[in-house]
Amino acid sequence: MKKIILLAMFILLLGAAGNAQGNTDYSWGKFKVGFKVGANYSNVYNAHGELFTSRPNSGLALGIFIEAPLSETVGLQPEILYSRKGFEAEGILMNAVYLLSRNTSYIDFPIFLSIKVTDALTLLIGPQFSYLLKQQNNFNDAEMTDLQIQAFNNEKIKTSNLGFSTGIDFRLKHILLAPRASIDVSNNNGNHTETPTYKNFYFQLTAGYFIATN
Repeated sequence: MKKIILLAMFILLLGAAGNAQGNTDYSWGKFKVGFKVGANYSNVYNAHGELFTSRPNSGLALGIFIEAPLSETVGLQPEILYSRKGFEAEGILMNAVYLLSRNTSYIDFPIFLSIKVTDALTLLIGPQFSYLLKQQNNFNDAEMTDLQIQAFNNEKIKTSNLGFSTGIDFRLKHILLAPRASIDVSNNNGNHTETPTYKNFYFQLTAGYFIATN
């Protein structure tokens, strides 16, 4: 599955790049590639579990993007990002209280429809595909039982999620400031175990740099 997702990302990026090569004279710019780095402020919603409450967490976000104009005002902007998400939570599992800090590392692949409002402002909206690379649980309560820890560590977390993402790009020449908001539409956990199920969401702020290629 991981190879299929990465291959699909690569094909879509090549397709956007190839399409943009024929569109070089639009008033809002030429085909561009760039990179960006920043941070996520993440949490979960639609959580189901015994007295499960969560608090937000923060993590690194970085990646590359392609700006591919299709007309004078509309374009495509696919991105590939390493995205650190997670949350802190407390709840009850197996009739005992637990404290948990969860860090997750994803590859996020948003495919934005971009709408150029002004030379400095672009609106973006589109689907996002996410692939889970790694999950780390840190248990903050020394009194947690071995059965609780085992239940969390044995979760069958979905490795691929579908979501929705939107944002704004502010730009000054080659410099980019890119706030985003993203929300999953599928649960993290499909096996209905005793541990909580939830959906991810986050706010993201990155700064980027891009160059015209033609």
